[in-house]
Amino acid sequence: MSKRVKLLTPNPADCLPVKPLAGESKPATVARTAAMPTVHAAITARQVIGPKFGGESVHLGELINTLDAQARDATSGNLARSEEMLVAQSHTLDQLFNALTRRALNAELMPHLETYMKLALRAQAQCRANAEALNEMKNPRPVAFVQQANIANGPQQVNNGTARQTLAQGACSRAEKIQDTPNELLEASNGERLDIGARDTAGGADPAMATLGEIHRAEVRHG
Repeated sequence: MSKRVKLLTPNPADCLPVKPLAGESKPATVARTAAMPTVHAAITARQVIGPKFGGESVHLGELINTLDAQARDATSGNLARSEEMLVAQSHTLDQLFNALTRRALNAELMPHLETYMKLALRAQAQCRANAEALNEMKNPRPVAFVQQANIANGPQQVNNGTARQTLAQGACSRAEKIQDTPNELLEASNGERLDIGARDTAGGADPAMATLGEIHRAEVRHG
């Protein structure tokens, strides 16, 4: 007695569409499709939603197309979908905060109260983060562009146009000025340079003291 084999036809809603590009090989098409973020997001979303939603099958290909369209809108600057998502999540988090807070108030044991309150405050913090993100999207902060000031005591290479040549010329001018400036500490009061080997006269405070001779000491000695 022969057995009949029943062939199962795949459900079109479960099929993953693969669209090759012009001149693209089949392995390249499969690899590109498998790496698309919207494909993974659609598979995850379908698993969370379930194979049916509202009595109708959730078509995987149509879900991918929907996510692709939303991603294109976001990249082109249309963030309406993202704003709606943040608002909806904020309301959900607010409801979760209130539900957990009521459970904490009805708890009879302190560990249960602490656990529910921690979860409630986490939901409240995430709700506030969503509100801040939404406000940042609606009112973006102005971006200030400040030109960098390059200051150095010597030659320095900078990238602000002709500032490189100007700094180098200024450094050379300062070096020449330093070399040309006489050292005033080496000048005597009469305008001549100090000579540590020159003989000087005896001071008026002690006239008996005389300058030493060239070879021998002075003839007059004081004992």
